[in-house]
Amino acid sequence: MIAKGKQSNSVQFLILEEGVHQEQTVNTLSYLADGLIEFRMDGNKKFLRISKMRGATCKRDWMEFVLTKSGIEIKQ
Repeated sequence: MIAKGKQSNSVQFLILEEGVHQEQTVNTLSYLADGLIEFRMDGNKKFLRISKMRGATCKRDWMEFVLTKSGIEIKQ
């Protein structure tokens, strides 16, 4: 599925919930993916981090965000 998406130059999103899939499956999909964005919640606060983005350097810190009408806004 990932190879076909790359051949057609399309964007694919795979959404995995923690604790549902075998670790080997998660590791394989993480390896094959060009990017990996993780989300978590702490009470009412939402956080994300970019764990991997092929071809780019990125901070791997957890960042608080809010959803707005314009999209995702990272809090400072």
